[in-house]
Amino acid sequence: MVELNVGRVPFFPAKANRLKRKESKQISKT
Repeated sequence: MVELNVGRVPFFPAKANRLKRKESKQISKT
């Protein structure tokens, strides 16, 4: 799921930055 979101980053850069940050934190925790 994370990869899919990252691939969609270009569709919404503003939201992508937030999603990337949130997902990055989750990945670090995992």
